[in-house]
Amino acid sequence: MSNFAKLYETEVGQIVAIKQLDDENNPEIRFYFKPPGLGVCSTAMTFGDGDDEKSYNRQDKAWELVTEESSLAVIQPTLVMLEEAGFSESE
Repeated sequence: MSNFAKLYETEVGQIVAIKQLDDENNPEIRFYFKPPGLGVCSTAMTFGDGDDEKSYNRQDKAWELVTEESSLAVIQPTLVMLEEAGFSESE
């Protein structure tokens, strides 16, 4: 049985990666994190049409590459965007 979730304790807080289907039943890997001063946020990598077996194969291959380092790389652009937009721990 393979895991559907991975949890990492990082310098930016917890990151939870979940292998799941999106609202349209397409395979995705969603990353949840809580930036300072904000609630829980998420971003996702999607892998195409859920009716296509290749989409699930791409999701499986990507899931093997989900590590603490790759999870940080996925959420980093969102953290930068939030900081540039003026969201900070002091707000």
